[in-house]
Amino acid sequence: MFKNASSHTLRRFRNLALTIMASAVIASSPEETKAAGEGPQPVYINGSWVVRKADTYPNKRVYRRYSFTKDMEMPNVMLLQCPKDPGKHVHFSLEMRRVGPIDKVFSSEFESFNARFLVDGRHSFTLPGEFIKTELFFDRTPDTAEDFDEVIRASEFQTRFGQREVRVVFKVMPEFTKALPELLQAMKAGPVSILTTAEAIRDCRQYRGER
Repeated sequence: MFKNASSHTLRRFRNLALTIMASAVIASSPEETKAAGEGPQPVYINGSWVVRKADTYPNKRVYRRYSFTKDMEMPNVMLLQCPKDPGKHVHFSLEMRRVGPIDKVFSSEFESFNARFLVDGRHSFTLPGEFIKTELFFDRTPDTAEDFDEVIRASEFQTRFGQREVRVVFKVMPEFTKALPELLQAMKAGPVSILTTAEAIRDCRQYRGER
């Protein structure tokens, strides 16, 4: 990610990243800290969606969310993919390479499965998905539309999947969302659009020619 970055750019990104992660620790209550110790640590993500101008897919538009790793990288862990063809399903995917032990959950590189979601600690439901190599894919169909929309709008969601009942928690960090434009600039990510979830949904519908 920072192959051609200057030392100044690296320091700038590292300082921003450390500030954001420190804010997450400070903001945690004793109850939250205790709960975190009893389960998986959250995968902190930004709450906005990034559209990269360099993406030139002819038949789809991709909206991205990022996270942090301990080695101060910022991987793309959640994607909202919007096919131009309104006959194809909009879907989101969770890229698990930097998140969890995905190689121990599925027995092959392509499997259908069901995942249990808990959104903002109040609403649980099951979504059918597909596992392809390192990503979990979930379609927005007439049957799943309401629950699908809750996941992409959520401030926090948990998902359980696989025979071993692996649990992963994704949590939006406001500090990360606020700092994202500066982080992307420090990364020299190139021209991007940064959209709220409502803006991304509206943009996707317009792109597909839907009302």
